[in-house]
Amino acid sequence: MFSVLLYNLWILADILIWLALFGEIKENHLITSKYFGTVLYTIDPGG
Repeated sequence: MFSVLLYNLWILADILIWLALFGEIKENHLITSKYFGTVLYTIDPGG
């Protein structure tokens, strides 16, 4: 269930970036899964 949540979050972030930058959605990804994983890994929830 957690992996499905992460996948949906990745796709949502990718769609929002496409819309913010270009106003339309293309088939390729601007945010790769590796980059998305790196960003999530480096977030420090403890402050």
